Parts: sequence; C-alpha cells; structure tokens
Amino acid sequence: MKFEEVDINRAHGLRLSEELVLNNTILPKNHSLTDDDISLLKQMGRASVYGVWPEVGDIDFQTALGIAAAKITGKNLGFRVDDRGFCEIAATADGLLEVYPERLYKFNRFCPYFVLNAIAPFQMVKTGEIIARLEILSPVLAQNIIDDLVFYLSGNESLLNVRDLKAQTASLLYTRFYNDDNETAHLQEVSEKLTEIYTPLNISFDTEYACEHTIEEIGAQIEALVKMSDIVFIVPAVRNYTDNDVVMQAIKSIADDILCPRLPLFGGSDLIIATKKNKKIISLPYNYAFIDSDSLENFIKLAVTKPKLLPYDFNRPENAVIQTISTVKDLSVLIKGNASHLKSKANIAAVILAAGQSKRLTKNKLLTDVDNQPLALKAVQAALKSDASPIFVVTGYQAEELEAELENYDVNIVYNPNYYTGVKTSISLGLKSVPDFCDGAMLIPADMPALTPEFLNKMIAKFKKDQENQLIIAEKDGIKSNPIIWSKSLYAKADLVPENADVRVVFMEHADYTTLVKASTDELLDVNFQNDLDEIIKRSQAKA
Repeated sequence: MKFEEVDINRAHGLRLSEELVLNNTILPKNHSLTDDDISLLKQMGRASVYGVWPEVGDIDFQTALGIAAAKITGKNLGFRVDDRGFCEIAATADGLLEVYPERLYKFNRFCPYFVLNAIAPFQMVKTGEIIARLEILSPVLAQNIIDDLVFYLSGNESLLNVRDLKAQTASLLYTRFYNDDNETAHLQEVSEKLTEIYTPLNISFDTEYACEHTIEEIGAQIEALVKMSDIVFIVPAVRNYTDNDVVMQAIKSIADDILCPRLPLFGGSDLIIATKKNKKIISLPYNYAFIDSDSLENFIKLAVTKPKLLPYDFNRPENAVIQTISTVKDLSVLIKGNASHLKSKANIAAVILAAGQSKRLTKNKLLTDVDNQPLALKAVQAALKSDASPIFVVTGYQAEELEAELENYDVNIVYNPNYYTGVKTSISLGLKSVPDFCDGAMLIPADMPALTPEFLNKMIAKFKKDQENQLIIAEKDGIKSNPIIWSKSLYAKADLVPENADVRVVFMEHADYTTLVKASTDELLDVNFQNDLDEIIKRSQAKA
C-alpha cells in the first residue's frame, strides 16, 4: 500500500483514506474512485485527492479492525465495527474494567495504523457501557502489518478485560502519635473516604485496630491482621518521608515484597504497597483524605483487585482516557471478545529466564547478535508463536538493554534485582507472577535459540488439564533437557534441568507423573560455552 496526494487526472482506482463529500453524495472511506467520481471532482474544482494505492494481498480496513479488536478484547467484552474505521468495545457483563496503562501506551507506540483509547482503568462498568474505542487510520493494510500485530499481541492476556469481583475482607489499622482530637478527626476522614470508594469493589471492612506509631507495634499488628484479612490498610498518624521512617520499617520487617515503596505524586508520595503470602498491605498517604487524584486511586484499585502484584505494575503512566460516551442496548450486535484463558484445554504460561550474567563467556550471550537480533529474542519469538500465554521474561544482568529490545513485544517483564545469586531467584519471581488461571508454567532458558513453536506446542499438548501433579520434560537421545513444564501444584519445587543431566539422574522424585517429549538435537541446542556461541554465530552468518 502507498499513501499519496494524487493528481485528479490519474486518480482512477485510488482508495479514499477518509470519507469525501461531493455535493449531495458521500463517498465512504476505502471507496475506489471511478471515472464518474473524477468528473464530479473536476466540476467541483478539485485538482488532487489524497488516498492509498492498494496492493495484492492488502486487507480492507473493516477486516483489519475486526482482527485487531478480537485480539484486544477479552473476558466479558464485545465489539462492533462501523464503516468509518471505528470500533466500539463494550462490556457484556457488569464487573471491574482491567486495563494496564503501560500496555495500552505500548500498543499505541507499536501500532501506528491504530489508535486505542480506554476509559480510566479499574472502575466498575455496567453491561453495555462502552469502555474503549479503536480507530484504524488506513483504508487498507498490508497483510504483514496485521500478521505483526497478531504476533505482538500473542504473548499476554487480552489487553482489555472486565473481571468478576471476588469478595475480599479488609482491616483498618490506625497508628497513634499525638493521641489528640485532631488526630482522631484526621483518621476518621481518611477512613470515611476509603470505605466509600472501596466498599463497592466487593471489599468488606470488617475490623479496625489502633496501635502506637512504632516499628514494633505496627509490625506486630500487621502480622496479626494478614492472618485475618485479605487486605490491611494502614492509616498513618504522621507522614512517611524516607525508607527509614517508622511505617516503612515496620512493613519491611514482615512483608515478603514491597512493590510500591513510593509514588511520585504531589502530596501522595508516601503510598506504600506490599504483600505477605498473597495478602495485600497498603499504607495510605497521610493526606489521603484531601488528595483528588485518579492516578492514586488507580494504583490502589490495581493493588486490591489484581490477584498477583508485580513491581512493574506500579511504574506506569496514565492511559489515553476517554469518557463513557454511550451504552450499547442491543448486545447481540457485539462480537464476543477473546477470553483465551477460559478455553477447555490446559492454559500454560511461559517464563523465559534471561537474567544471567554469562560468566563463562567473554560477553553477555543473550545480547549477542544472531540473525540481526539479540540471541534471547529467539526464545521469546518461539514462545510468542506457540500456544503458551501469558509470557513472562525475567531480566537481570544488563536489563535495560534487553528490555529495550523487548519494546515491540507485548510480554510481561519481571526484573530480578538478585540475578547474581543464581537462576533459582529468577524461577521464583517468574512463577510468582503467573496468574492463578494458568494450569502450569513452562520454564525456558533464554539461551536456547533453536526452539520452535511447534516443539513448544508439542510439550503443551502433553499437559492434562484435569491432572494435578505433572512434569513435562524435553528429551533428546534419552537425556532430559529444558524446556520443562511444571504444574502449578509443584511451583515450590520447580527448577531447570541441569546441564549435566547426561551423567546423573534428575527429577526421579517426580517420576510417577513425568512425561518426556522427544526432540531433535538441534531444537534443544543451548549456549553454555564460548564454542556453543561461536557455532550459533557461524550458522547465522552462513544463512546470511
């Protein structure tokens, strides 16, 4: 396809990029200009017209828009496409809108022929409400552009979902510093605002406790309350300014992970979000009662509604916001979205381990150029083209460079700050990130550039959805190898197949429920030593 402004005398067959009004006639977008159209344009004094020359294999805008919308829309959503290049996405059931702003921004950066806007995330929506609009900017698109878009969107859950709200219990913990009437009034104002906003999210505020504003007292109370409630909200008596302040130190003393230690928000920087055994700990900003910020509420709503929290959840800009402009009354006109994780076959996530330091090589093997791209992208692309979803890439050493290479892939990036301690920490972080709806997870070392989506699918097909304990292991010449699929019941024991599996028995304790999947030697090639890397580079150069 080729866009250009065309002299009216040679515009026959040009596809209009926008609707064109000719006296009482409207020529729609994608209309192919005829001789009669050109005559009329000349009579109106038009010397040129803007449009696109289609090429063989190009897809019309309505088909392209339908393909994109089907990949974007997930649970409890549907869409309709009109003849102007617009698509409206609406809720097909009441629930909570789940959309992560950074993914939305990334979509708009990656897909210059589309514009996607959504309403503010993590709010309740009703059946029929329009929650997003998708626009296509070209009357036709080349097939490869659509193929790239589908590939880009294949590594994650649907971008937009409306979730059913799970009932949760919450405790309020007030800290006391001044112990006077002003402090009591302040704590009450915070409590009233909090319960007003979050009770509609199916959160029951069952208990209230107060303690002295000390590390020991606050830590002890949090420890007790996470055993009783799904969420612990802390209402501090004084503002926290640094990591050494009382509330932060108290949370650090008992939390498993501190996911949001600080929020870069005027007046609300002291928001703290942490977890303890999947229970949420949220210390509200001291000025919470007086802060009018959608950003702040979106962070808190994300924290209380998302089943599993990750650090990158709290490092996201605002999305491109639209208002709920109308409601679809006849839901039969909507095409149902892609709720891929509701399928009857097993749902297997992929965890690609790309945090290592390549200590046995002279440089970072994962960033080594192979076929004009970093070696690590080979495993990522194989996973994207497979049936695995969602996909997580655990980064660590030289994370910034690798994450820049992942910019054009809709995958979940998990940074491991302790990458230097070994692969076990990366496995743990990756598996903690896998959603609960997944039946298992495939561990893929990023230094396996010869993996194919066909072989990964062969492994996934061996996983039985209705069986609890399972281990699916690749095998070559009778020797166990990576990748490996662990059922979620076994995540606590998960590990990679060691490099010396050819000289010792591995995973014998799981023999009763282990399935081996045979592969060719080439498919399971991994890069452990300099000669392995040299061989990969040699093959790449030979192909070029």
